[in-house]
Amino acid sequence: MTRRYRTTTATPALLALCALMAGLPATAAPKASTQPAIERTQWNGQPALRLSNGVADVVVVPSISRIIRFGFAGGRNLLWINHTDKLHNFGVWTNWGGSRTWLGAENRWAMIAGPKGPDPVWADRPARVVRASQGHIVLATQRSRLTGIRIVRDISFDARGRLIIDQSLDKQGGAPVDVDIWQVTQIAPPDSIEMPVRPDSPYKNSYYSICGDTASFVQPLSPSSIALKHSSTGDYKVGADAPVASLTAILGDVRLTVAGQKVDGTYPDGAVGHGFPVEIWNSGVKDGDYNELEMLSPIQVLKSGGTYHYTLTWTLSRENSVTH
Repeated sequence: MTRRYRTTTATPALLALCALMAGLPATAAPKASTQPAIERTQWNGQPALRLSNGVADVVVVPSISRIIRFGFAGGRNLLWINHTDKLHNFGVWTNWGGSRTWLGAENRWAMIAGPKGPDPVWADRPARVVRASQGHIVLATQRSRLTGIRIVRDISFDARGRLIIDQSLDKQGGAPVDVDIWQVTQIAPPDSIEMPVRPDSPYKNSYYSICGDTASFVQPLSPSSIALKHSSTGDYKVGADAPVASLTAILGDVRLTVAGQKVDGTYPDGAVGHGFPVEIWNSGVKDGDYNELEMLSPIQVLKSGGTYHYTLTWTLSRENSVTH
Protein backbone atom coordinates (compact mmCIF):
# COMPACT_ATOMS: atom_id res chain seq x y z
CA MET A 1 0.00 0.00 0.00
CA THR A 2 1.50 3.29 -1.04
CA ARG A 3 0.96 7.01 -0.53
CA ARG A 4 2.37 10.14 -2.09
CA TYR A 5 4.86 12.56 -0.51
CA ARG A 6 6.79 15.51 -1.85
CA THR A 7 10.58 15.40 -2.04
CA THR A 8 13.36 17.49 -3.57
CA THR A 9 15.63 16.15 -6.31
CA ALA A 10 19.34 16.24 -5.35
CA THR A 11 21.13 17.40 -8.49
CA PRO A 12 24.68 16.65 -7.19
CA ALA A 13 23.79 12.96 -6.90
CA LEU A 14 22.75 12.86 -10.55
CA LEU A 15 25.91 14.65 -11.62
CA ALA A 16 28.01 12.18 -9.68
CA LEU A 17 26.15 9.32 -11.31
CA CYS A 18 26.78 10.67 -14.81
CA ALA A 19 30.46 11.10 -14.04
CA LEU A 20 30.73 7.57 -12.68
CA MET A 21 28.97 6.02 -15.63
CA ALA A 22 31.04 7.84 -18.20
CA GLY A 23 33.66 5.13 -17.96
CA LEU A 24 31.22 2.23 -18.39
CA PRO A 25 30.84 0.40 -21.72
CA ALA A 26 27.83 1.09 -23.91
CA THR A 27 24.84 -1.25 -23.66
CA ALA A 28 25.37 -4.50 -25.56
CA ALA A 29 23.42 -7.71 -26.12
CA PRO A 30 23.57 -10.03 -23.09
CA LYS A 31 25.88 -13.01 -23.24
CA ALA A 32 26.82 -15.72 -20.81
CA SER A 33 29.72 -14.70 -18.60
CA THR A 34 31.36 -15.78 -15.36
CA GLN A 35 31.65 -12.08 -14.46
CA PRO A 36 28.29 -10.30 -14.65
CA ALA A 37 28.54 -7.17 -16.79
CA ILE A 38 27.44 -3.65 -15.84
CA GLU A 39 26.30 -1.37 -18.64
CA ARG A 40 25.02 2.17 -18.71
CA THR A 41 21.56 2.73 -20.13
CA GLN A 42 18.54 5.01 -19.61
CA TRP A 43 15.08 4.67 -18.18
CA ASN A 44 12.47 7.36 -18.79
CA GLY A 45 15.24 9.79 -19.71
CA GLN A 46 17.18 9.09 -16.50
CA PRO A 47 20.64 7.52 -16.23
CA ALA A 48 20.36 3.86 -15.31
CA LEU A 49 22.62 0.85 -14.77
CA ARG A 50 21.98 -2.61 -16.18
CA LEU A 51 23.56 -5.67 -14.58
CA SER A 52 23.40 -9.00 -16.44
CA ASN A 53 24.92 -12.43 -15.99
CA GLY A 54 23.82 -13.44 -19.49
CA VAL A 55 20.78 -15.35 -18.19
CA ALA A 56 18.94 -12.68 -16.19
CA ASP A 57 19.25 -8.92 -15.94
CA VAL A 58 18.32 -6.13 -13.57
CA VAL A 59 18.05 -2.39 -14.23
CA VAL A 60 18.66 0.11 -11.43
CA VAL A 61 17.67 3.80 -11.60
CA PRO A 62 19.64 5.79 -9.00
CA SER A 63 17.57 8.97 -9.50
CA ILE A 64 14.58 7.22 -7.88
CA SER A 65 16.61 4.73 -5.86
CA ARG A 66 14.78 1.73 -7.31
CA ILE A 67 15.19 -1.49 -9.21
CA ILE A 68 12.94 -0.91 -12.19
CA ARG A 69 13.45 -4.15 -14.16
CA PHE A 70 14.13 -7.81 -13.41
CA GLY A 71 13.66 -10.86 -15.60
CA PHE A 72 15.33 -13.26 -17.96
CA ALA A 73 17.66 -11.44 -20.34
CA GLY A 74 15.65 -10.51 -23.43
CA GLY A 75 12.42 -11.56 -21.69
CA ARG A 76 9.55 -9.71 -20.10
CA ASN A 77 9.97 -7.41 -17.14
CA LEU A 78 8.39 -9.15 -14.15
CA LEU A 79 8.17 -5.90 -12.19
CA TRP A 80 5.15 -3.61 -12.41
CA ILE A 81 5.86 -0.13 -13.75
CA ASN A 82 3.49 2.77 -13.22
CA HIS A 83 2.51 4.17 -16.61
CA THR A 84 -0.38 6.29 -15.31
CA ASP A 85 1.55 9.07 -13.56
CA LYS A 86 3.67 11.86 -15.01
CA LEU A 87 6.94 10.02 -14.67
CA HIS A 88 9.01 13.00 -15.83
CA ASN A 89 8.24 14.84 -12.59
CA PHE A 90 11.20 13.75 -10.46
CA GLY A 91 10.57 16.38 -7.77
CA VAL A 92 7.39 14.70 -6.51
CA TRP A 93 7.28 11.29 -4.85
CA THR A 94 5.51 8.91 -7.18
CA ASN A 95 4.65 5.25 -6.98
CA TRP A 96 7.02 4.43 -9.82
CA GLY A 97 6.66 0.68 -9.44
CA GLY A 98 9.62 -1.68 -9.33
CA SER A 99 11.38 -2.52 -6.09
CA ARG A 100 12.45 -0.28 -3.21
CA THR A 101 13.97 -0.55 0.26
CA TRP A 102 12.53 1.60 3.03
CA LEU A 103 12.37 1.64 6.77
CA GLY A 104 9.01 0.26 7.68
CA ALA A 105 6.41 -0.64 7.97
CA GLU A 106 3.99 2.12 7.08
CA ASN A 107 2.24 2.06 10.44
CA ARG A 108 5.57 2.87 12.16
CA TRP A 109 6.55 5.90 10.08
CA ALA A 110 5.18 8.39 12.60
CA MET A 111 7.26 6.77 15.37
CA ILE A 112 10.43 6.92 13.27
CA ALA A 113 10.10 10.17 11.37
CA GLY A 114 7.23 12.17 12.80
CA PRO A 115 3.56 12.64 11.90
CA LYS A 116 4.16 13.81 8.31
CA GLY A 117 5.10 10.32 7.12
CA PRO A 118 8.34 8.77 5.94
CA ASP A 119 11.66 10.51 6.14
CA PRO A 120 12.06 12.24 2.75
CA VAL A 121 15.40 10.45 2.32
CA TRP A 122 13.55 7.14 1.96
CA ALA A 123 10.98 8.40 -0.50
CA ASP A 124 12.84 7.94 -3.76
CA ARG A 125 15.29 10.80 -3.60
CA PRO A 126 18.34 10.14 -5.75
CA ALA A 127 20.79 7.62 -4.36
CA ARG A 128 24.55 7.96 -4.73
CA VAL A 129 26.28 5.27 -6.76
CA VAL A 130 29.01 4.10 -4.39
CA ARG A 131 30.22 1.36 -6.70
CA ALA A 132 29.49 0.07 -10.20
CA SER A 133 32.22 -2.45 -10.92
CA GLN A 134 33.18 -6.14 -10.67
CA GLY A 135 29.56 -7.23 -10.84
CA HIS A 136 28.29 -5.02 -8.00
CA ILE A 137 26.01 -1.99 -8.05
CA VAL A 138 26.03 -0.28 -4.66
CA LEU A 139 23.60 2.56 -3.92
CA ALA A 140 23.47 4.74 -0.80
CA THR A 141 20.79 7.25 0.16
CA GLN A 142 21.54 10.56 1.79
CA ARG A 143 21.93 10.37 5.54
CA SER A 144 18.75 11.35 7.33
CA ARG A 145 18.82 14.53 9.37
CA LEU A 146 16.06 13.05 11.54
CA THR A 147 17.65 9.74 12.45
CA GLY A 148 21.26 9.79 11.20
CA ILE A 149 20.45 6.67 9.15
CA ARG A 150 21.19 5.97 5.50
CA ILE A 151 20.07 2.98 3.42
CA VAL A 152 22.70 1.09 1.42
CA ARG A 153 22.01 -1.62 -1.16
CA ASP A 154 24.62 -3.88 -2.76
CA ILE A 155 23.10 -5.57 -5.84
CA SER A 156 24.89 -8.48 -7.52
CA PHE A 157 24.49 -11.98 -8.97
CA ASP A 158 25.96 -14.94 -7.11
CA ALA A 159 27.68 -17.99 -8.63
CA ARG A 160 24.31 -19.79 -8.85
CA GLY A 161 22.78 -17.01 -10.93
CA ARG A 162 20.60 -15.62 -8.13
CA LEU A 163 20.22 -11.88 -7.65
CA ILE A 164 21.51 -10.87 -4.21
CA ILE A 165 20.35 -7.61 -2.61
CA ASP A 166 22.31 -6.90 0.56
CA GLN A 167 20.39 -4.16 2.34
CA SER A 168 21.85 -2.34 5.29
CA LEU A 169 21.16 0.60 7.56
CA ASP A 170 24.04 2.49 9.14
CA LYS A 171 23.60 5.22 11.69
CA GLN A 172 25.80 8.14 12.65
CA GLY A 173 24.70 10.39 15.50
CA GLY A 174 21.43 10.92 17.29
CA ALA A 175 19.47 8.89 19.77
CA PRO A 176 18.89 5.13 19.33
CA VAL A 177 16.01 4.31 16.94
CA ASP A 178 13.80 1.22 16.70
CA VAL A 179 13.99 0.26 13.02
CA ASP A 180 13.17 -2.56 10.64
CA ILE A 181 13.99 -3.00 6.97
CA TRP A 182 10.95 -3.10 4.68
CA GLN A 183 11.57 -4.29 1.14
CA VAL A 184 8.71 -3.92 -1.34
CA THR A 185 8.75 -5.51 -4.80
CA GLN A 186 5.86 -4.55 -7.05
CA ILE A 187 5.12 -7.13 -9.74
CA ALA A 188 2.80 -7.37 -12.72
CA PRO A 189 -0.45 -9.23 -11.91
CA PRO A 190 0.65 -12.86 -11.42
CA ASP A 191 -1.24 -16.08 -11.98
CA SER A 192 -0.77 -16.73 -8.26
CA ILE A 193 1.54 -16.11 -5.32
CA GLU A 194 2.62 -18.90 -3.00
CA MET A 195 3.04 -17.99 0.67
CA PRO A 196 4.39 -20.38 3.35
CA VAL A 197 2.33 -20.70 6.53
CA ARG A 198 2.53 -22.53 9.84
CA PRO A 199 0.12 -25.47 10.26
CA ASP A 200 0.01 -24.61 13.98
CA SER A 201 -0.42 -20.87 13.44
CA PRO A 202 -2.78 -19.15 15.90
CA TYR A 203 -4.33 -17.25 12.99
CA LYS A 204 -7.47 -18.58 11.34
CA ASN A 205 -6.56 -20.63 8.25
CA SER A 206 -2.89 -19.94 9.12
CA TYR A 207 -2.87 -16.38 7.75
CA TYR A 208 -4.15 -12.95 8.73
CA SER A 209 -6.26 -10.59 6.63
CA ILE A 210 -4.72 -7.20 7.36
CA CYS A 211 -7.30 -5.41 5.23
CA GLY A 212 -9.79 -6.06 2.46
CA ASP A 213 -11.90 -9.08 1.54
CA THR A 214 -9.56 -12.04 1.03
CA ALA A 215 -11.94 -15.00 1.24
CA SER A 216 -12.31 -15.35 -2.53
CA PHE A 217 -8.61 -14.95 -3.32
CA VAL A 218 -6.80 -17.18 -0.82
CA GLN A 219 -6.72 -20.95 -1.31
CA PRO A 220 -4.89 -23.65 0.68
CA LEU A 221 -2.21 -25.57 -1.23
CA SER A 222 -1.05 -27.75 1.66
CA PRO A 223 -0.92 -27.53 5.47
CA SER A 224 2.23 -25.40 5.05
CA SER A 225 1.35 -23.13 2.11
CA ILE A 226 -1.42 -21.05 0.59
CA ALA A 227 -1.94 -19.50 -2.84
CA LEU A 228 -3.19 -15.96 -3.39
CA LYS A 229 -4.88 -14.81 -6.59
CA HIS A 230 -4.71 -11.31 -8.00
CA SER A 231 -7.87 -9.22 -7.87
CA SER A 232 -8.43 -6.24 -10.16
CA THR A 233 -11.70 -5.35 -8.46
CA GLY A 234 -10.39 -4.34 -5.04
CA ASP A 235 -7.47 -4.05 -2.63
CA TYR A 236 -6.46 -6.48 0.09
CA LYS A 237 -3.45 -7.34 2.23
CA VAL A 238 -2.40 -10.61 3.85
CA GLY A 239 0.32 -11.43 6.38
CA ALA A 240 1.58 -14.71 7.80
CA ASP A 241 3.80 -15.81 10.66
CA ALA A 242 5.62 -17.92 8.09
CA PRO A 243 8.35 -20.35 9.23
CA VAL A 244 10.54 -19.13 6.33
CA ALA A 245 10.73 -15.67 4.76
CA SER A 246 9.91 -16.54 1.17
CA LEU A 247 7.29 -15.66 -1.46
CA THR A 248 6.97 -17.14 -4.96
CA ALA A 249 5.06 -15.44 -7.76
CA ILE A 250 4.03 -17.44 -10.82
CA LEU A 251 3.85 -15.29 -13.95
CA GLY A 252 3.11 -17.50 -16.96
CA ASP A 253 5.94 -20.02 -17.25
CA VAL A 254 8.25 -18.01 -14.96
CA ARG A 255 8.59 -18.35 -11.20
CA LEU A 256 10.05 -15.48 -9.19
CA THR A 257 11.03 -16.36 -5.63
CA VAL A 258 11.96 -13.60 -3.21
CA ALA A 259 13.57 -14.89 -0.02
CA GLY A 260 15.05 -13.32 3.09
CA GLN A 261 16.06 -14.49 6.55
CA LYS A 262 13.49 -15.62 9.09
CA VAL A 263 14.89 -14.32 12.35
CA ASP A 264 13.29 -14.56 15.78
CA GLY A 265 12.22 -11.19 17.09
CA THR A 266 9.43 -8.65 17.14
CA TYR A 267 8.01 -7.81 13.71
CA PRO A 268 6.13 -4.61 12.78
CA ASP A 269 2.84 -6.46 12.16
CA GLY A 270 1.24 -9.42 13.93
CA ALA A 271 0.92 -10.67 17.49
CA VAL A 272 3.91 -10.93 19.81
CA GLY A 273 5.77 -14.12 18.96
CA HIS A 274 3.76 -14.51 15.76
CA GLY A 275 4.79 -11.51 13.67
CA PHE A 276 4.82 -11.41 9.88
CA PRO A 277 8.14 -11.70 8.01
CA VAL A 278 6.16 -11.80 4.74
CA GLU A 279 3.14 -9.84 3.52
CA ILE A 280 1.31 -9.51 0.21
CA TRP A 281 -0.51 -6.40 -0.95
CA ASN A 282 -3.02 -6.65 -3.79
CA SER A 283 -3.76 -3.40 -5.61
CA GLY A 284 -6.86 -3.37 -7.78
CA VAL A 285 -7.14 -1.57 -11.08
CA LYS A 286 -8.27 1.65 -9.35
CA ASP A 287 -4.85 1.94 -7.67
CA GLY A 288 -2.65 0.51 -10.42
CA ASP A 289 -3.44 -3.23 -10.76
CA TYR A 290 -0.36 -4.94 -9.31
CA ASN A 291 0.84 -7.00 -6.36
CA GLU A 292 3.52 -6.32 -3.78
CA LEU A 293 5.85 -8.96 -2.38
CA GLU A 294 6.81 -7.49 0.99
CA MET A 295 9.69 -8.76 3.12
CA LEU A 296 10.13 -7.44 6.64
CA SER A 297 12.98 -7.78 9.10
CA PRO A 298 12.49 -7.85 12.86
CA ILE A 299 12.62 -4.53 14.72
CA GLN A 300 16.06 -3.72 16.09
CA VAL A 301 17.41 -0.88 18.18
CA LEU A 302 20.00 0.90 16.04
CA LYS A 303 22.52 3.07 17.88
CA SER A 304 25.02 5.57 16.53
CA GLY A 305 27.88 3.72 14.87
CA GLY A 306 25.73 0.62 14.35
CA THR A 307 24.79 -1.25 11.17
CA TYR A 308 21.80 -3.51 10.46
CA HIS A 309 21.87 -5.96 7.51
CA TYR A 310 19.03 -7.86 5.85
CA THR A 311 19.85 -9.75 2.66
CA LEU A 312 17.41 -10.83 -0.05
CA THR A 313 17.78 -13.48 -2.73
CA TRP A 314 15.76 -13.30 -5.96
CA THR A 315 15.59 -16.52 -7.93
CA LEU A 316 14.17 -17.04 -11.43
CA SER A 317 13.09 -20.43 -12.75
CA ARG A 318 10.89 -21.85 -15.45
CA GLU A 319 8.43 -24.67 -15.02
CA ASN A 320 10.10 -28.09 -15.54
CA SER A 321 13.55 -26.54 -15.94
CA VAL A 322 16.74 -25.91 -14.01
CA THR A 323 16.60 -22.98 -11.55
CA HIS A 324 18.57 -19.84 -12.45
